Amino acid sequence: MSKEESNPNSREWRYHESCPEGKIFTGDDAIAEADKAGWKDHPHKLDLPEAAGTGEIQEPLLDTERQGLQDELADAQDNLDTVTEALEAAQAKITEQAESLKAAEADTAALNTKVKSLTSQLAAANKKAK
Repeated sequence: MSKEESNPNSREWRYHESCPEGKIFTGDDAIAEADKAGWKDHPHKLDLPEAAGTGEIQEPLLDTERQGLQDELADAQDNLDTVTEALEAAQAKITEQAESLKAAEADTAALNTKVKSLTSQLAAANKKAK
């Protein structure tokens, strides 16, 4: 295989500030693209802060990501609370409207009964008048 031919089966680890735990890239082309994008062949080549005096690499990106997810979760919970409150208010309004409708139906039934009674009385009065 010449230098110009790409090996699609080559596999190499690469590390990046956004992915300090690293990942495997497969194929010479993918590895070359990763290198161009700033991926390194060793985690110590990354520009990450070290924990004070321990020599261990901190995980600030993971902490930032975790905090971001916690913030998103808190926002989602706030949105859920707002929607729940709105639904509860809407349910209360629907219940109130249903009760008003029942009262209006009862009033309509009472008026219909009164109209029938008055119609009968009018018919009887008209009959007497003839």
